[in-house]
Amino acid sequence: MDTSDPPRRPTWGSGLRTFALAAFVVSLWSIIIVLREVPAWVLRLNLWDVVGVVAYTQVLALVEALLVAAGLLLLRAWLPARWRGEAFLPLALGLLLVSGLWVAGFHLLGEPLSDRQGLLLAGLAVGYSVSVGALVMGLRRAGALVRVLEAAAERLVILGGLYALVSVVSLALVVGRNLLLWTT
Repeated sequence: MDTSDPPRRPTWGSGLRTFALAAFVVSLWSIIIVLREVPAWVLRLNLWDVVGVVAYTQVLALVEALLVAAGLLLLRAWLPARWRGEAFLPLALGLLLVSGLWVAGFHLLGEPLSDRQGLLLAGLAVGYSVSVGALVMGLRRAGALVRVLEAAAERLVILGGLYALVSVVSLALVVGRNLLLWTT
């Protein structure tokens, strides 16, 4: 094996950066959904219950970010050597952004999908595949896209870490709430 060939197993730093990027994308969408629903919750729930519901959504975002990061790291192990090294973080961020946009669109189209599911789902799958293919081709051919995604990834890792910290605090709050409910 060539010594310049990056290992299939990620380093701790690479794994943490991948998790932070996943936490950023997942938590951002979770916060958008929560902010959309908070006005309705405030009208029918007390403050403690609203905080609990928000905490539960952030814990779910933490679990989802862990699963997404694990999936990306598994994908990294199967990628060719040129994608496992320096190019992995821009690829991961690109995949997260493309997938996040498609999932957000799919979520917003949730009601209309129930009528014409088969054809629309096939169209969405083709559109998603074309988007991912365009991303990969863009990363292979456009050095500017790689540099933009690298710079964005380095900045978003910090926000993702903050979102992950909020999720961990939310986990402590959820555990505390459940312990209080079980003891009373």
